[in-house]
Amino acid sequence: KRTPFKTRRDALTSCLKMTTLRVQLKRLYINTWAKGSSMQMNRRMAELLTSRVVESAKKVELHRDLAKIIEEGFSKVDGVVVFKATHRLAASADIDSFPDLTGYECFANHLHIEDYLTDGHNVDQEEKLLQGVGFCFCLESALKKFSIDNFRIIISFDGDSCNVRFHKVRPGETWLVDDLESYKEEALVVLNTSEIE
Repeated sequence: KRTPFKTRRDALTSCLKMTTLRVQLKRLYINTWAKGSSMQMNRRMAELLTSRVVESAKKVELHRDLAKIIEEGFSKVDGVVVFKATHRLAASADIDSFPDLTGYECFANHLHIEDYLTDGHNVDQEEKLLQGVGFCFCLESALKKFSIDNFRIIISFDGDSCNVRFHKVRPGETWLVDDLESYKEEALVVLNTSEIE
């Protein structure tokens, strides 16, 4: 039997507590998807990444062009790690024109998921996100096999475009600000391939 709320404020407070609890439970659930890794996300992403979406992403068959990027692996040159598939793009950019190695890697390792899907701009939002998260699972596994270094994988989703990029974690260098909630237009997930102590 439900107890009626005495005031509208009590009802709103209760609703807010339940919403906060749901977001915390989603974060707790999703943090189990990458054993030995650490993850953060903003509220916008926590609302999108339901347990059903995460489970579906674990089983999704990556589009062949996305799978090929993972299969080709990585190149390591002068302290930076880039997808072999984007190595030519990376080589065409002057590394000295970037503020640091992290900025260079984020440029070279930046993919628009929908560009790799058949008629990707007409694919629904959930499929873009499923492919993006599925790609992230595969990328995390491939990076762990490639190197013992800690890498940061970033998924951003604005409803139209799903982007994935990665960089090596380096002291004093970062791509995003610490407060993920400051990104109002994007849903964000940040995954470190090793736990941050």
